[in-house]
Amino acid sequence: MRSIVWHRFNCALLLSLAAGCAATPVDDEPATASVPAAFLTPNPTPCQPTVDIVVSDSTTFGANNGGLIRVAPTTGQRTTLSENNNPVGGVDFESPSSIVFDGSGQILVVDTFAVGAVRNPGVVRVDATTGVRTAVSNNTTPVGGPSFVQPTGIDIEAGGTIVVADLAAFAAGNGGVIRVDPATGTRTVLSRNGAPAGGPTFENPFDLVVGPSGDIYVIDSGDTVSTGRVIRVDPVTGARTLISRNGAPAGGPSFAFPQGITMDKTGRLLISDVSAFGDGGIIAVDPTTGARTTVSSNTSPAGGPLFSTPGDLVVESCGGILVTDHAMGAVYRVDPVTGARSVVSDNVTPSGAPLFDYDYGIAIRSGLLLPPGGGAGGPGGSNDHHSPGGHQD
Repeated sequence: MRSIVWHRFNCALLLSLAAGCAATPVDDEPATASVPAAFLTPNPTPCQPTVDIVVSDSTTFGANNGGLIRVAPTTGQRTTLSENNNPVGGVDFESPSSIVFDGSGQILVVDTFAVGAVRNPGVVRVDATTGVRTAVSNNTTPVGGPSFVQPTGIDIEAGGTIVVADLAAFAAGNGGVIRVDPATGTRTVLSRNGAPAGGPTFENPFDLVVGPSGDIYVIDSGDTVSTGRVIRVDPVTGARTLISRNGAPAGGPSFAFPQGITMDKTGRLLISDVSAFGDGGIIAVDPTTGARTTVSSNTSPAGGPLFSTPGDLVVESCGGILVTDHAMGAVYRVDPVTGARSVVSDNVTPSGAPLFDYDYGIAIRSGLLLPPGGGAGGPGGSNDHHSPGGHQD
């Protein structure tokens, strides 16, 4: 659940545009090259168009058979990227949830449960071209470390390590944050109730995002008493600090059942809430003050497609917010300034299979700014996901 991370580009793609390539970027600004002024916008750091949208769906390919659907950014056309029968072999999905592109352009998926009599949730890597699935980490691969119980959120830290929000892990069953080594799959505890002591407690940590400083922001959906809050986790000590909850600070829209979190280029935390405003919407949170403001709801602004159960969300390079809505079977684009909503893809726009059934996770990849006809994406593309402070190459 992720905004912008730039991937190393290939100088060969720019031979007609530039004499060479600048150093590889490691944060949320693109590398620069000498390109003809005609191909540049007045913006000194031009945004890059989204060239690849990938959505997870836990039920569209059948019971105990979730998968990933690729969505064309301009036409909304849906195609199957990976499900248990396509391609055959490899790790099986059951309930894929949050997804993120890693530094190599592959997709990391947190799967809440794995197929079989024994539940074995974990992290799966999917080849973004072939759809081949391989295990990164689950409760038997490797043995040892904290066990996953119900992992739902995933992001990548600056050094490439993976952080996972698990809403039911650990002895008390109230969840926490687990760190995963992407090479070995080794799992370690980053933060759980009592470790370290003090700070707000987790109840149902649903999703997380890594900020530019390395701090990890967790959206906790709450329980029957609490209605959600944002908690900051120190990436070194695991110490937890309350950022925002209803009444603290006073004012602004209230959380009801928040599930997704990302961060835009201005540093705002963007929260999707399936029940806020009555039918769900998007709330912005200031990470310093905790102040909450409305980004988009069914009445703010009026018009456009309606939310029903907004799920995961991600910010495009050019600022648009993409959000899934499983009850509507749709991916929407939300204007970050006006909150206006438009359909990117739903089950009638355009027609054709596969259909969304319970779409939740979303990840995107942006392409280079090239001259007309030059194309975008491919080896020279850039990977976008939850966090401006995510992986480096």
